[in-house]
Amino acid sequence: MREKRSPSFYWLAALFALFVLFLYGPMITILILSFQGPDGGLTFPMNGVSLHWFAKLWEGLGLSISGPHSAARCVSAWW
Repeated sequence: MREKRSPSFYWLAALFALFVLFLYGPMITILILSFQGPDGGLTFPMNGVSLHWFAKLWEGLGLSISGPHSAARCVSAWW
């Protein structure tokens, strides 16, 4: 037979679940809000549903031009 778990186990499990929600909640929220239309921002309720932001990212407009320069600065900082 299995031993019964103490109440502290359930309190710690609930605390761990809140901790995981605190860590991953914002990331999940941003993921959901990334499907808003071009007029939407980081607000609820959502203003339409589209893949507008993913299309912009696919076109290359979502990435910074300074990326290679930043990488070069990072590498040169080690020397």
